Amino acid sequence: MEPSEEDLAELARPGGRAHSHYHRNHSRAANKIRARTGARTAIHPADAPHARKEGAELDDELNPGTKLVRSW
Repeated sequence: MEPSEEDLAELARPGGRAHSHYHRNHSRAANKIRARTGARTAIHPADAPHARKEGAELDDELNPGTKLVRSW
């Protein structure tokens, strides 16, 4: 499912934050969130090659046990 314009506006509002983690088949949606909000995007390393082939823009690969830290 792709984010609605309303969802994107909420994520992009001043003071809003987004960090996009996604499944390899959600490349278009993650790219939209990234483009609108500047969110970093991350994916499991096993899914990264497929996601990149589909046009995903990735910042990080998340390995099992990776700790995510809130920055807000």
